[in-house]
Order: sequence, then structure tokens, then C-alpha cells
Amino acid sequence: MSRLKHLSSAFMLKWTLYFLTYYVCLTQSSEVCRHPAVPFAAKYLNITGGLDEDNWTIKYICDSGYELFGEESRECQQGQWKGDLPHCAVNVALNKPATASSQEGKGDPNNGVDGRKSTVHEGDKCTETKSEKSPWWTVDLLGSYSVKHVRLTTRCCDDVPIKKAEIRVGNFTTPGKNPLCDWIPKALDEGATETVECVEEIMGRYVSIMMTGVETVLSVCEVEVFSTDEISLANCPDDIPQDEVSVFQEACYHFVPGEVSGYDEAKALCEENESHLVADLDEFSLPYVTSRLQRQLDLKSDVQSIMAWVGAQREPGLVKDEWTWVTGNTVDTIEWGRGQPNNYNQEQNCAVLDSELDWNWNDISCKISAVTVCQSSPSKCASPPVNEGTFFTGDLTVGSRISYHCPVGDMPVGDANQTCEISGQFSGLPITCKKVDCGQVPGLVDGEIHVLDGRTTWGARVKYKCKDSYNLMSGDEMRTCEEKGWSGKAPTCVYARCPEPDTVENAYLKADGDNSVGSKLIYTCHEGHKASGSMSRECKLGGKWSGTTPKCEFVDCGDAPAVKHANVQLLDGRTSFGAEVEYSCGADYILSGNNKKKCDASGQWTRSELSCHIIECPPPRAPNGGRVSGYNTEIHSKIEFSCLTGHILEGQEVLTCTRSGQWSSSSPVCRFIDCGAVPPMPSGTAHYVNGSTHLGSMVRYICDRSYTMEGNPERVCEENSRWSGDAPRCSEIRCPIPDRPNNTIISVSSTERLHGTSVIRSKPSTTTAYRVGSTLKYRCERGYILEKEDGSDARVMTRRCTTSGTWTGSMPSCKFVNCGSPEVPENSEVSLQNNGTYFGSMSFYKCKPNFNLDGKIITIYKLASRTDRAQATA
Repeated sequence: MSRLKHLSSAFMLKWTLYFLTYYVCLTQSSEVCRHPAVPFAAKYLNITGGLDEDNWTIKYICDSGYELFGEESRECQQGQWKGDLPHCAVNVALNKPATASSQEGKGDPNNGVDGRKSTVHEGDKCTETKSEKSPWWTVDLLGSYSVKHVRLTTRCCDDVPIKKAEIRVGNFTTPGKNPLCDWIPKALDEGATETVECVEEIMGRYVSIMMTGVETVLSVCEVEVFSTDEISLANCPDDIPQDEVSVFQEACYHFVPGEVSGYDEAKALCEENESHLVADLDEFSLPYVTSRLQRQLDLKSDVQSIMAWVGAQREPGLVKDEWTWVTGNTVDTIEWGRGQPNNYNQEQNCAVLDSELDWNWNDISCKISAVTVCQSSPSKCASPPVNEGTFFTGDLTVGSRISYHCPVGDMPVGDANQTCEISGQFSGLPITCKKVDCGQVPGLVDGEIHVLDGRTTWGARVKYKCKDSYNLMSGDEMRTCEEKGWSGKAPTCVYARCPEPDTVENAYLKADGDNSVGSKLIYTCHEGHKASGSMSRECKLGGKWSGTTPKCEFVDCGDAPAVKHANVQLLDGRTSFGAEVEYSCGADYILSGNNKKKCDASGQWTRSELSCHIIECPPPRAPNGGRVSGYNTEIHSKIEFSCLTGHILEGQEVLTCTRSGQWSSSSPVCRFIDCGAVPPMPSGTAHYVNGSTHLGSMVRYICDRSYTMEGNPERVCEENSRWSGDAPRCSEIRCPIPDRPNNTIISVSSTERLHGTSVIRSKPSTTTAYRVGSTLKYRCERGYILEKEDGSDARVMTRRCTTSGTWTGSMPSCKFVNCGSPEVPENSEVSLQNNGTYFGSMSFYKCKPNFNLDGKIITIYKLASRTDRAQATA
């Protein structure tokens, strides 16, 4: 049976190689037509034949807006396309600014690019120079274009033929400096349209017609310059009439007929068509737009000037003259007309292109009427170019993608997937196709090769497969034809079957597979036996089992592992499989985990978590208003509680950690003691020495001035929440009235309303007392004088009540003074007041008739003698 399979595989390999050889020969000898090349902006129609046939005829058709140059039909014969590929181009001279060596009448140079192909001049339909030597006419394409064809429409019937003329294309403004496109030696037919093909394609901005060396008139009715470097009107949005649209620099311009009243209305009109007012004008787009506007003005005989809205506005209220395009960009350069900008009445925040100011800017009110020019991007791309043998699929609208394809077996070269960009152009170049044939695949010993796609060219796939009992090794099962040959590496077929496995004592065997490569063996030891060697084996290439033959040996776990601070005991006196040991902890320690271990089948004691750790009590918590000293929580340790100021401890002050893992008593509490504020003290104040009223706080009493303390001036807050002792009181200090000496008069002055000022002439009351600051004034009765303690005399003596409750000074006494009878001068008479001669009495002298008094008429008796003596004189 194995030999038949081997023969069958060899036959299949031989047949496959024969088929591949036949296919290659067939494809090399077959001459069939491939896809034709297609130029830019074109497509083709089948006339006869078709793809993969011997003959095929097609007709090229340009996209709308493009014109075909070259043969429109091509034919494929015997697999070869005949003739040159035509191309599609668009007129890039339309409405561009034109100049001439001179102008005769209304033969404006711009008449040659206005799109009117009338051959009758009628004075203003064609261009016309004066009769001069070497006249010329030039159109400025406002950009460099690749030019191959120029079409001229000549003037009819006025005998102004174009002959001996040169057509030049280049970037110089002087026509004669530019390269020659072609020479027109003979006169062109009048009133005819002739296409001139340049000798070679030329890049240039200026296209000129020169009639060199002759004195004549140069007149042409229309000049068309064709290039493949610009989009056509067909690329612009479809909903805008094509006679109102023109294209320039890959943008579409819509010249709206008539005028629109107001900037906002013009802006909204453009936005309705998904465009915006003309903006971002530069040195090329500005002359293009104004050239087209000038043509509109020239065609209106009843209109002298026009203004066209510019898509920009001034920021109102700004000191600087700043303008912003509708696209959001800042206007960098503005060519203002003469006298502009003037911002009349501070409301001219819009701008126009003004024909009366040579198409320069004019700031103006946003409410006037002006011509509107809208600007937009293309809505679709032209048909992309296609190289011979390729084709594309996909959509041509902006943002869509196309894909280029090659014939089966050919490799694409280039970017096969491209996008239609906003410029109306595709993002890359067309691809080419490269023939790639990887050739025959070498045979596979002990296996077979399947050609999945029936070919060996680019992209083809082959699959390798080995015979039974063989495995693919050192290569790839699938390979693909690539540019440099078959991918990956060719595999080999290796024999893959192992012998029957060995028997292992005291073990179970589970086989997964049929002993072929990849089959597995799983060994499991009987209970009580320990494995060594390879318990899992796999059949490897070459027919060998991986690893070594395992063994299952009787299990003995040996001594049980020691545990710190624990004792171990064998429960059944052995250490073999199934034996148990029990652990117990020493004094002051407690066991955590399973206290038993068992010898398992692996020869190891079970890994139960087990430890002996010292007995600990829970961490103490400090009571509210208290603290704990000592944080050792192990057995026999002690902790001490204390209270913060103002608190009293209730409970055990010292606790001990016991064997139960609990403290010897519950934690004490600290009770806050507050005696509160003391009652107000009349005629005094209470001062809290500690600034608090809790336990241990002190209050000190102070009496007001002129008051004295009765009682203890200090009190302390005690554990019973009361202040110690009784509150003292403040008594007013008063001075008792002293005894009145004989013959004295006492005047008392006091601030008390009750007493005020009083005079004491009799014996004073012993119950009357006076406030501190009161005064006593002593005077003597008539005939007496005060005598102080030091023996001196005084008329009045004052004593004051002090804070000691006594009067200042000592008590005075009154001494009687008698002056005796006064002397009687000669020739005089003496009389005594009240007939008294004591201290303070007065004597009056009077002279006898015819005598005058010499001296004082009155004598006052002081102290012990008379102060003056009277003497009468005649």
C-alpha cells in the first residue's frame, strides 16, 4: 500500500510539471491583444474584436471640454497595437490677457482669445495691428504650460492673410527670444481654421505669432492654445451653465450675469452653489479675472464701467487697515486705485475691482450693486491615463479612489491605488506591468506539490504536502510567485513515527496519538510513589521520543520540617507516604495555621502554613483626654495610662498583658473636670491664673482700690468639680471720726452724698466713718490757737483718710491766748470789741477833740501780745 502511494505521488508530480511546461509554452506563443493604452482625459469604444483576441479595433473619445489630437482609431494586430497614441487637450488661452505690437481701431488683441470664432472682422471681431514691419501678437497664459498644438482662425475677405509667420512659445516677454513652435511659409486660407503642430512639445507662458521681416498687417480672429496641463469646464460643478464658467490654475470661476445688490447677497449666492466669492487673488489669478471682466465690459456698448465684488472685508473699528479673505486668509498685498482706500463715512468695509480704476481695488459700502464672481474647486477629475496592458476601476468624483489593474500574472509597477484630489488631478502616475514568471518548482521527495492557480507567474501559489508518516520541515507549506522568485523556502519531508513506548513500573500511561510526530505520552505514578525523569514525552522527527524514560519510586518524606518555638510529634511513628506529624507551641507562644502535616505522594510534607508566635495583646488605645506609656504588647509587658491636664483617671493606671492575649483589666477612662466660672465679686475681680477652669486651675481674687480682702484670695478647682473654700469678699476701707479736742471745731469733707461737708462742734459719733480721701480740718474756738504736735502754731490743720483706715498726722490741741488790757495813749480813748482781750479780739482808738490819730485806729490781738500800738497825737 505504501509503495502504491509513493507511485501515485510521483505520477502527480510528473503530471503537474508537464502542465506547467505546457502552460508556459502556450502563453509565450499566443499573440492576443492586451488592454490598449488610453491618454489623459479620454476613454475608448470597441469597434471590432476585444480583449485576448488576435485583432481589436477601438475609437478614442475625449472627456467633455477636451479635444482629441491624433488618430481617433487604433488597431491591434497579432497582439500589437499599431500607430501613435493620440492625446486630449484643453484650450488654455481662452480669456487670457493678450497684447500686440500695435492696435488698429477696435482690433483689440484680446479679440483673439474671446471665444468668438467669427471670421468677419466687422471692425471689432478680430485682432488687427497697424501696417508695420514685423508685427506680432502675444497671449499671456499666466502660467507655464506644455504646448503641442496651436489653432488659428483667420480673417476672411479683407486681404490680410497670415503667411511667412512664426509661432513661438516660451517664457520671455519678447516674442523673438522664445523657441520656435513651427513656421508657416505659405498664406493660410482666409476665413479658415488651421491647427499648427509644434515640432516638439514646448513649455512656456507666452505664445506669439510673428510675421518677421515684412511690412504688413497682422490680423487673426481667434487663437487657441492646447495643453494637457489644465482641467476643463467639464470638471466643474454640473449645475452651472458652461458659458458662465471658466477654469484657471485648477479652479473654477463662475461669472454670474448681471449685478447683485449687496455683499452679503453676493456671498450667499456663491455659497448656494458650494463656492465662495473670488478670493486669494495673486499675480496670476487677478489679471485672469480682470481680463474676463474686461471682455464682459467690452461687449456691453451701453455700459461704461463695472465693479466686481472681491471676497474680502475690512474689520470694522480697527485703527489698522486690515482685510481678510472669505477663506480666512489675511490679504497681504492690495493694489488700491487712485485715492483709495478712503473709508468714506467709516462704513466702507467691502471692496470691489473697479474698471474705472484700471481694475484696482476700491473700498466701498457693502450695500451697493456689483458684478459677482464665484470661485470653487473642481467636482471631479478627468479620466486618468492608462498604459498599455492595464486598466482601472473606480469613481472620478473628488475624494474618490481608483485602482489600476494588470493582467493576471503581471506585476503592477507604481501606485495602483490613487485618489481624485481637490485640484481635479489624481494623486499619482499610471502604473506599468512587469511580466514575472518564477518557473518550475523543484520536486519534493516523499511529498507532492499542488499548483493552486494553474500557473507560475506573478501572484501564483503552490502548496506542499508530504506522504503519510512524513512531516513538512524546514520550509513553508505555501509559497507565492514574487518579483524575485518564489517566496519563502522550499520545505522537506521528514519521516516521523516513533516506536512503542517502554513500560514503567508503578505508573499509569496515557498515550495521545498514533506514535507519529507530535504524539504525546503522559505518565502518572501510583499513589505513594515519586516520579523522576520525563513524565511527558513527545514523538520527534526521526522517530525518537523526547526526554528519558521516567521512574516511580516509593515515597519517604524524611524528618518533618522544624518550626521555631514548636515541638513536633510523629503520630504513627513513621515518615513514609500518608504519615502525619503534629506540632505544639511552647509556653508564652500561640500556634497559627494547621498544626498537622502529612507526607504526600511527591515525597514532601504538605505545605500548610504553620508558625508559633509570641502571645500579644491588642495594641492599647489612649483614652480621650489621656495618653499611654509603653507600647510593648507582648505577654507580661505592662503599659501605664495617664490623663491630660484637666482630667482625672478612672480605672486601673497600670495594665499587664496576660496569657489569654488580653490585658489584665479594661482600659481606664479620663474624665474631664470643669468647675466653671466663679460668680462675679462685688468691688473686686477674679483672675484665672491658668486661663482655665478645669481641674487644678487656680482663681485669684483682687479687691478694687479702697477695699480690703476678707477671706482666702486664692481658690483651686478640685476633683468634685467645685472650687476650694469659700469666696472672699471686699470690704470698703473707712476712717472713724477721731475724738474732738476741747475748744476745737472740726470740718469734715467727704465724697459721700450722705455726708458731704459738715462741721462738728460737739462730741462726734463713734459709729460714723468716712471713705478714703475724706479730709478733716481743725480750727480753734475764739481766743484759742492750734498747737501742733511739734509745738508750732497754726490757724488751720488738715488730716486725710488713708487706705490703712487711719487719718494722717496727729490730733492737735487749742491753747487759750489773752493779751490783757490795751495801753491807752495820751489824749485818746480806747474801746474793746465784746470787751474781750483774748486772741483775735480788737481794740478801737479814738482821739480827743483837737487831736489827730497817729497810727492805726484798730489794734488786733494776736498770740501773746498786741501787734500794734496806737498813740494819739495833737
